[in-house]
Parts: sequence; structure tokens; C-alpha cells
Amino acid sequence: MGPKILLIVLAAFIIAYACWLVVSKQQGSTKNQEQETIRLPVAGKMGFYPYSKESLNQEVYSLLVSAPSLTLNGELVGLIVPHAGYQYSGLTAAHAYRLLTERSYETVVIIGPAHQAIVNGAAIDPADAYETPLGKVQVNKEVTDMLVKFSQSIYYDADAHSQEHSIEVQIPFLQATLKNFKIVPIVMGNFSWEYIETLSSALAKLAEEKNILIIASSDLSHYHSYDQAVKMDKQGLVEIQKMDTQRLYQKLKDKKCEMCGALPVLTVMEAAKKIGANKVKLLDYRNSGDVTGDKSRVVGYSALAFLKTLTLKSEKLLNEKEQKTLLRIARQTLESYIKERKIPEFEITDENLQQKFGVFVTLKKNGELRGCIGHVEGDRPLYQLVSQMAIASATQDPRFPPVTLDELPQIKIEISVLSPIKKVKNIREILVGRDGLIIRKGFFSGLLLPQVPVEWGWDRNEFLRQVSLKAGLEPDAWRKAELYRFTAQVFEEE
Repeated sequence: MGPKILLIVLAAFIIAYACWLVVSKQQGSTKNQEQETIRLPVAGKMGFYPYSKESLNQEVYSLLVSAPSLTLNGELVGLIVPHAGYQYSGLTAAHAYRLLTERSYETVVIIGPAHQAIVNGAAIDPADAYETPLGKVQVNKEVTDMLVKFSQSIYYDADAHSQEHSIEVQIPFLQATLKNFKIVPIVMGNFSWEYIETLSSALAKLAEEKNILIIASSDLSHYHSYDQAVKMDKQGLVEIQKMDTQRLYQKLKDKKCEMCGALPVLTVMEAAKKIGANKVKLLDYRNSGDVTGDKSRVVGYSALAFLKTLTLKSEKLLNEKEQKTLLRIARQTLESYIKERKIPEFEITDENLQQKFGVFVTLKKNGELRGCIGHVEGDRPLYQLVSQMAIASATQDPRFPPVTLDELPQIKIEISVLSPIKKVKNIREILVGRDGLIIRKGFFSGLLLPQVPVEWGWDRNEFLRQVSLKAGLEPDAWRKAELYRFTAQVFEEE
């Protein structure tokens, strides 16, 4: 091969390689662009909320601070919130969103009405993220794909979301109250029970695998006189609080009440019931007349929470007679030690009371905690450990001074007999109301009994946060720590 031919071949190779690089770069750029499809907000441009980061931050914070701090007895499953401009319905929405400041969710499903498009069923936005002045929130593509596969009436439709504000106005509140969450944006149309049933079933199935919160975005009656609006809104709100979806569905069809997000509300009600919610709390109700003073043609707003109330589910380790025996031992030990500094001896032949279970003894005075100490794993017969822990709870709990003789008549004794501990492999194993938790990380450890989250109305995620704090760790330390669960049989003096 001559030098000229070699140069020609080399030049051709260089040109081909350069072309390949250009094409590859263009393909990569296109791929990256496809991966970063972002829904930019229309709500800010339409005057629903401020479009500057500073102003929006200030307004959302002001609304959240103005809303009351409420304690809920139960696991928060879903919310109904309004979607008008913040100056009209923002405070009502804040009543609901303030509940999230002490909770965490992997995914928030936001269901709104289709104001600007025709939708048959449930249309999911195929965008990868939404961006508001407060930053970007990712769409949970794994979850949206799961929902789309569930039914043909759940499908992707970008056009249905392109000019829709009912989803977007919720996002700044979520950004202000939650961390490390993704969203699933859905709009619904065509007033059909079939679509309600389908999407609610899909969401209930999803809740079995994922830590989700479901939100219905809806205002109430539109452009009636103040008195007429209040009358109509009450017709709907009473059925929501009863969780009577069929009756609400009929009232909406008969025009006895109005909701621009009727399908989202009915779907969240049905999904919440399927997930196990058994209580609804009305957080706030008002209309635009209450805000502006103009009561001639008003729009109604409400905020409601769907709760799964919790009860303690104990494993029956001891019968009633054995429970009374342990309570008697604890009471006699407490009185003897505080009065005379003597520890009484007991002759116990019951085989169950001779077993080596872990136990905690809790002392309460007028309903308030007065001391609580225990052993996670039994190292001696149960009745002896109860006696020892009764003294420790009264005299060694570093949070309280020792119990005095004068206090004894006001002290009520509670005993928690623990099952063997099990290592948690997946947090979905943890059942609030059944399990206590132990966290261990390095030199730090902490324990919360099963009754604690029930008494405080915590869900699983708040339970994990609180056990981390109990160990002196950061609230999210449980993600990289060893977790153990146990059950308990809890009984107390009458």
C-alpha cells in the first residue's frame, strides 16, 4: 500500500470517527433530555401562589405557622385539601399540611380534577419531575409504572397535565413540610364509579408495598350565596366524615352538594377505607366569603384527614390470674421498699412466672409517666425481675426524682412482658400497635414499648424517628442502624 493510499485511508478513518462522536453526543444529549422531562408550574403564572422563591417561602411558612398544631390518634393515610389561590384557601390547606411536619412518606400521590382536559379514568403525568420556585420534586416512575400496569383506565397523558393547577399548588406545601419524598401526579375525569373503584384498588395494593400518602385536591361548592354554600358543603362533609362513599356519590349526582374534585375525593375515601382507615377528622372549613368578606358568590374550602386508629395487640403470654399475681408482687415490693427499704420475698410455683421473659415496669401518677425501667431479655425468673424493676422504676429512672411515700396512693403500676426480640430485615415488618422497637448503632441504643406510638398517635415512620431520638441519634439514623422488634403483653392495676 503506497503512502498516498495510506493517508487517504487514515483520513477516512478520522472523519468516520469524528462523525461517530458527533452522532453519539447528540444521541446522549437526546437521551439525557428525555430523562429530565420537567413539568414547569403554571400555577405561579396564573396567580395561585407567588412566583419568586423568597415570596413563596415566606407565604407558605406564614400559613403553616398560622395553622394549629394538632395531635392525631392514629396513622395518617390520606388528606383532602383545597386548590384555590393561597390568599383564599391557603390557610385551610395549611391545617392539613402542618400534620406532615412530624411525619415522613416515600411517595405522595396527589389526585386532582382535570380542569382543562377531557380525561376518561385516571391520567398520570409522564414527566420525570415538577419544578416550583422552591426547587425540583421527582416523580416516582416506579410507582407510576405499577399503576399504569394495573388497569387500562390508568394511563399516561402529558396533555391532561400541561395546564392543570390542582396538582401543582400542593407541591410547595409538601416541599415545606416533607423531606426525601417523590410524587405521583394524577388527574381524573368522567364521573364514573368504575374509575373510582379501579384507582382506589390500585392505591390500596400500592400501600401494601410502599409508604404512601394519598391526597385529594378539591374545592367545594362554587358561586352560591354564603348561606346556600354552607348548607351544600355540610351535606358533603357529613358523608365524608361518615366515610360513606356511596351516599356522597349519590348526593353529588343529585346536586345536593358540589366538589370540583369529586372523583379525587371519592377515590381517596375508598382507598383510605381499603387501606384500613376508620376515622375522618375535619381540620378546617371555610369559604371565600370568610376570607374576603364578599358573601354574594363564594367558593367552599375544606381540609380533612383520614386515619387508621391504632389499638394495642398483645401476645397472650399470661392468663388473668398470673397478671394479677405480678401486679401484686410489684405493688408489695414498691410499698415495702419505699416504706422500709426492704425487698420482700415471694414463693411462686407457677411455671409461667418462673420463665425468663424480658419485662418493663411503668409507674404513672395521675395519668402521667412517673418512671419506667426494664430488661429487654430475662436473666432471672419473671416474678423476680418484676420485683426488681418495680424498685428501679421508682428510684433509678434518671428523668424523675425517687418516688416518695406520700405519692404511693397516686401511683398506678403497668407491666409489659416482652416476647423474644427479632431483627428487622424490612421496616414493613413493623406493625404499630403490635411491636416495640429497639435501635442499636455503635455505642448508642434506644427502646420504645409497643404502647408508646399508640398513645401518641404515631405512624410507622414517626415511630422510627422517635426511637432514633430516644437513642440520642439523628431522626433518620434508623436507616443505617440495627433495628429489632418485639411484642408485649401489657396490663395494669385497675
